[in-house]
Amino acid sequence: MKIDVFRLHKLCLLALILFFVVIGPVTAGAGLKVSPGAFCLQNAKIGETLDLGIDTVITNKDDEEKVFVIKTFKASEVTDEWVKGYTAMPDPSWLYFDTNELKIGPGQEAKVRMNLRVPDKAEYYNQHWVVYAEVTTKAGEKKMFKAAIKPIYMIETQANTDIKARPYGELGLVPSTVKAAVVAPGTEKKESFSIYNNDKVKHIYTLTSYIPGLLSANLDINVTAGYEWIKKESWVSPAERTVEVEPGEEKEVTLKVLIPKGSKCGDEGWEAIVMVKPDKGLEGFVRVLIEPSE
Repeated sequence: MKIDVFRLHKLCLLALILFFVVIGPVTAGAGLKVSPGAFCLQNAKIGETLDLGIDTVITNKDDEEKVFVIKTFKASEVTDEWVKGYTAMPDPSWLYFDTNELKIGPGQEAKVRMNLRVPDKAEYYNQHWVVYAEVTTKAGEKKMFKAAIKPIYMIETQANTDIKARPYGELGLVPSTVKAAVVAPGTEKKESFSIYNNDKVKHIYTLTSYIPGLLSANLDINVTAGYEWIKKESWVSPAERTVEVEPGEEKEVTLKVLIPKGSKCGDEGWEAIVMVKPDKGLEGFVRVLIEPSE
């Protein structure tokens, strides 16, 4: 299956370009550029081979021909910290390239297509994953260093409420996207999602409404194409700020959606993020898409 890149709710590119990080001695001749340096894919289907419709562009900024190698890595193999709310993709090989090795002339660029195939298992719905790629120069016999860049990719699988299996991961959130349709400004509407504790111990989860990018310039959760962030976090609020869930159990939580009277949006609607943070372990999030009645 091929994803139409013009259907923006499917694929959201972040306008980032990473420049080289050199492993070993830094020299003026060890230059490369990779674009995009990060992207977010939303609503990815499981059980299908997806041509993502975009290319990774590798530019050889050196003055001689180089061979470049590109491969994917589990997030934990690259860093201890990544974009909040995401967890490591179980198998980084699910995101792959048409080729893993390219020969590029001086000052030239080459493109390699990205593909994705998530196994057809119900547990892989409602996931927010992160995976890293690494682009390196292939050091020759006389080379004592190689240049390297590590782009980061966020993969969000389709939201699905009607799954029989428990979601993958220690923390599961079902559905991963809550749609609040026909919301009349000034009138409260209630929606819900479930927290799954797949760990072996009890956890207390803290729920907060969150507007990405409001307090930090770091790479963050990006807004769904066609929507805009809510103006105030109070527009979407969890009915309970803390939720206790026993191991192997789940609990439904309620969200209160209240858009002030007179509020107008220029796109399809507003979007809110509800962060779910356990007392120990990685936090997750639920997208809340709010479609006004007028």
